[in-house]
Amino acid sequence: MAKVGEPANEVSSDLAGDLQDLSIYDPINDDGQIAFWAKTTTGEEAVVRANPVRKPILIIPGIGGSLPDTEKDFKEWVMNRGFVPDRLINDPLLNTYSDLVESLERAGYTEGVDLFVATHDWRLSPGPIDGVIDGVIERSIADLTDGTYEYSMDQLAFWMNKAEEQWKSQFPAGEPIPELESVDVIAHSAGGSVARSYIQSTAYSDPNFTLPKVNNFITLGVPFRGSPAPYKILSNDFISDPSYAFLGNAMKFARDKVTKKNQTIKITGESDPAIEGVITPDMVANELSDPKDFLKAYAPNLNALLAT
Repeated sequence: MAKVGEPANEVSSDLAGDLQDLSIYDPINDDGQIAFWAKTTTGEEAVVRANPVRKPILIIPGIGGSLPDTEKDFKEWVMNRGFVPDRLINDPLLNTYSDLVESLERAGYTEGVDLFVATHDWRLSPGPIDGVIDGVIERSIADLTDGTYEYSMDQLAFWMNKAEEQWKSQFPAGEPIPELESVDVIAHSAGGSVARSYIQSTAYSDPNFTLPKVNNFITLGVPFRGSPAPYKILSNDFISDPSYAFLGNAMKFARDKVTKKNQTIKITGESDPAIEGVITPDMVANELSDPKDFLKAYAPNLNALLAT
């Protein structure tokens, strides 16, 4: 970051002396660059182009907006909720977010550098549900950042950390790196509930919280007052939306694996029946024998949408 008094050759190898004066031309060009005028202690003047480090943008998809990439990944995903976020890809079925990503890229953002589609396991509840309407989600910093994904908000924390890592990588080695205090978020549908769970968590308000906070929060069709869609699904109507049709097929595949192959549905890689979220053959044979009850356990996000 250029400052008056620093060696001018750090701005351009063609300049000598120290920087005496700087003036920035505010508009950013189509390549995401800015220009500034510099004057040195040797009397030289120059107009220099620079690539500013942008505050990252995170796009949070809704239900069906994050899916496994390959058939092998699909089989693992079906039987393991809380899938590692970066093994999911951006909506390969409908390409819902492709136009938004392209628009931001044309504005100068680069996916994987300062633009991220924060894929998450939309079967999970966005965050813990305590039944108390107080605007507070009980989730500690340790739980949010321990590398396991019981809730979608934990996966958003993964992407916040990724955005911060990429932010730091854009600065020259050995130079002071400014703190990434916040990012901008664009959330669609149930993705807005994930973002709100993150923002309203006790971890976020903790003075020791080190992940980026949210600056601009843009929402698109977010069910802030809940959604009637789960009622259709619980009535065996999976055809009203492609993402729910996909969920219906995934649920059937998973239930067949449990009932016919005696397999266990894991949560974040864990299969211990004592862990909340694990679904065992014994559970399906007893308390989850009704397909509706199985679906509620398999995709607790449906409960969250009804309870919002």
